[in-house]
Amino acid sequence: KAHIFDLERTPHITKAKLRNSVLIKIINRMSISRPHDRGSRPGRISYAHLGINQLGAVYEALLSYRGFFAEEDLYEVKKAKDKFNELEVGYFVPENELNNYTEGERVRNDDGSLRKHLKGAFIYRLAGREREKSASYYTPESLTKCLVKYALKELLKDKTADDILQLKVCEPAMGSAAFLNEAINQLAEAYLEKKQAEPGQKPIKAEDRTQILQEVKMYLADRNVYGIDLNPVAVELAEVSLWLNT
Repeated sequence: KAHIFDLERTPHITKAKLRNSVLIKIINRMSISRPHDRGSRPGRISYAHLGINQLGAVYEALLSYRGFFAEEDLYEVKKAKDKFNELEVGYFVPENELNNYTEGERVRNDDGSLRKHLKGAFIYRLAGREREKSASYYTPESLTKCLVKYALKELLKDKTADDILQLKVCEPAMGSAAFLNEAINQLAEAYLEKKQAEPGQKPIKAEDRTQILQEVKMYLADRNVYGIDLNPVAVELAEVSLWLNT
């Protein structure tokens, strides 16, 4: 039920009419990897094996860009010494401010005309310093594993398996929930380990362990963990990330 799948929240995408030729390009770019060097071949991307790390990378990339609709005709400008690059940070000014910029600062099309975005056009570009200001950087798995391990080490020392199911975990700036996912993983493992050590418990069969571990992770994700973030994109991706993990 994540809002990221709610069609009412994406009316512009829902109403958009895309040609099949455009959809084919989108599908190819999302499902086939780029060759790393001249001798290598492109490979098929498996979304079935999408992990939390990959989702974090998606989150980081999304925060690097922003999209908006031009409320008036806008002209593109740049620093005089820079070459125009559509993948770099974009700067846009209305026509009445264009006189404040030199010829070297104005961006022109290949035919020599000024690069203009008409009112109502959707502009999607690299967001520059906005990501730095929001402190949005993805935490690598090596760091989350280490920090969660030592955070839980003292906490779980005298806890029983059933005590673990009563714990509440909150991450007050969760991003894409990298720490929450790692906390769920380690708490689930700790629960099974302590439960199996209790008298009278039958050992879990190796072929059943993965399924049982997932059930414990789902229980913890549903009842024991909470997260907050100022960025609504982070909250949406965190929901999906927890769902994928459990």
